[in-house]
Amino acid sequence: MVLVPNAMVWVAFRKWIFKKIIPDSNKNIKKGGLAPIGEYKNNWIFNQLEAIGIQYNFTLDTPLKDIPDEAIDIILYGANRSFDVKKRIPRRDDNLYAEF
Repeated sequence: MVLVPNAMVWVAFRKWIFKKIIPDSNKNIKKGGLAPIGEYKNNWIFNQLEAIGIQYNFTLDTPLKDIPDEAIDIILYGANRSFDVKKRIPRRDDNLYAEF
């Protein structure tokens, strides 16, 4: 396959940005493996990531290199589907739905 210059630039850019978001694929999400969100906090973003993990059989303790590619794509780029997100609030549990 021959890439035209614009496509080559796009591929290089995607690889570069991927390394900025996931600088060390040996880290897990809980320990800050996704650079833009940092280490684990009990908030909506991490609740959504846990919901994706349930669907794709990983936890926030799983090294990023072991998370299925399809799940990584959903985390980075979104998807046209809903996930059941369990939001933990002291003395209250709610099921919320989020589209990606």
